Amino acid sequence: MAGDSQRLARVGRVSKAHGIRGEVMVRPDDPESTTLLSQKAAFLKAPDREVELVPIESVRTAHEAWLVRFEGCDDRTTAEAYVGREVLLPRESLPQLDEGEFYAEDLVGLQVTSTSGEVLGKVVEVIDAGGVPVLEIQGQRRFQVPLADTFVKAIDLKAGVVQLDPPVEGDEVEEEKEEGGG
Repeated sequence: MAGDSQRLARVGRVSKAHGIRGEVMVRPDDPESTTLLSQKAAFLKAPDREVELVPIESVRTAHEAWLVRFEGCDDRTTAEAYVGREVLLPRESLPQLDEGEFYAEDLVGLQVTSTSGEVLGKVVEVIDAGGVPVLEIQGQRRFQVPLADTFVKAIDLKAGVVQLDPPVEGDEVEEEKEEGGG
């Protein structure tokens, strides 16, 4: 298990078992990343479970994914147990980021405001939605916004703020009032 002193960053997610010899396909968060290719072990996190350090026996690239065999994973049935787990690495093993770049977990806990300055809540999770990550925000209610320039206008890690231009929900709010009032 990773101690509090070791900061981890998500680099991908196990998407499926591959073949019959225990390999899994890991979809990287950054399709251009080669970081996992040089690692001897990775931390795996399943929903509602502790983070577990698992040695890597082999890793190779395949299209826009990594094919990984973890130690002790020698068949398809064992590999299928890894599906859905997040793949994490120690922050210090990752390349330095350029100005304006960030890791998804850096957004968790940031305050979310509208472009007009209204506080909307805090980022509680960044969800892997396939193509575009989604910010899950907890304010007066919980809602989700794609991490896309259309909605996310600015991210200031130093100030701890994500600025959104959220979609308008006028009719939805009125419908809820009518259903609840009668």
